[in-house]
Amino acid sequence: MTAPPIHPLRFPRDPQPRLPIRRRIKALARNWVPLVPTELFSQPMVTRSYGFRSVHFVADPDLVKTILRDTETYERPKGLKEIFEPLTDDSVLFANQEHREQLNALTANAFGMKHVRDACPRMEAETDAMTCALAEGAGRQQRLSGELSQVVQRAMTEFLFSDAHALNPTVVDEAIATFAEVTSARDILRFSSLLPKRWRINQRPPIQRFKSVVDGLIDARRAEPREGDALARLLSLGDLFDDQQIRGAVLTSYYAGRKTTALAIAWSLYLLAVDQDAQRRVREEALEGRTDFARHVVDEALRLYPPLGIMPRRAARKTKLGTTQIGRGDAVLIPVYVVHRHADLWERPDDFWPERFALKGSKPAYRYIAFGGGERYCPGAAFATQLATIAVARLVREFEFSLPDGWTPKLIFMLTIRIQGGVKLDMRRHVP
Repeated sequence: MTAPPIHPLRFPRDPQPRLPIRRRIKALARNWVPLVPTELFSQPMVTRSYGFRSVHFVADPDLVKTILRDTETYERPKGLKEIFEPLTDDSVLFANQEHREQLNALTANAFGMKHVRDACPRMEAETDAMTCALAEGAGRQQRLSGELSQVVQRAMTEFLFSDAHALNPTVVDEAIATFAEVTSARDILRFSSLLPKRWRINQRPPIQRFKSVVDGLIDARRAEPREGDALARLLSLGDLFDDQQIRGAVLTSYYAGRKTTALAIAWSLYLLAVDQDAQRRVREEALEGRTDFARHVVDEALRLYPPLGIMPRRAARKTKLGTTQIGRGDAVLIPVYVVHRHADLWERPDDFWPERFALKGSKPAYRYIAFGGGERYCPGAAFATQLATIAVARLVREFEFSLPDGWTPKLIFMLTIRIQGGVKLDMRRHVP
């Protein structure tokens, strides 16, 4: 483990200017990077005052564990639920402690590792179809976000419904795009409650179309039952879920899973374009039918650029977190990307070093929180990492990726962490 350091795109460390509150809120509607105090990268917890409210930024794993496990004290903000509710309805994924049994059953039954392994051949087939389509553009600069989103959607749809084309891509695209348009820092911190209301009034039709299609698939499956996919496994839990909750789980899977999985693949390819030696190692293993190192690359991409950049909570009562007094109604924020790059938690925290995940126990709980933790650990984590690993290995097997000359990427942080304008890569067919 003596590889030279590779320093990919990182978050700013310079102190952010103290803007007036109105200008600060306006800026945060475009990019949340200035929200997080830079000193948090070396401290366990930092508190800031915004008007009459305190905001507590937490990076210490023990405190993170307390927050994520005590869902009654540290609840999801009401404004966040108002934003997600039009898309997900009564999804158990957003429920509190009383729904632990349902969430555990959902994870084990519908999205368990055994079922993910069974789905690998279809993941490989979908990725191979994408590589064939991309071959026509080899030799020039590519933006892969659209192709990656579609391959993730087809793989998810196959996993859920045993038919990669069961959902019209346009219906899903419109619903997810509509939802993404109204997510901003104002809602997470509850500076404004107007946006969720405007969302319900003006943005409802695409969501309703998406729901109607999923309702039709559920009704059709009840009329003609069959086994072998996630929908069948969800329907088998009839004593725990009603149809609305099943629909909520399906809808949440698409919003939470499609974009974030595509981003994990894109970030992995970006990192491999930065580190050509690592790219060659992935290719060598892929040509031998192995994906071990590709999995480490995906894990490292999820560490450096986690799917969910921040986990917001609100204190439901006065409490004490470590040595800090927390007031009722205070915002308690876990900036995941800071935890993943904290100087006290990781060796070479800003380096691209996928070999770190070759060791057993290299992803300690509440230090590595790419998919959350506690009761709300993402049920689709196994599916997302497996699909991303397969996609990265098979794409690198077929293509050589490099960074375009003169391209200066800029980080954008809005729920997810992405590059402004998408990842741009030069790609050409690999010639053995």
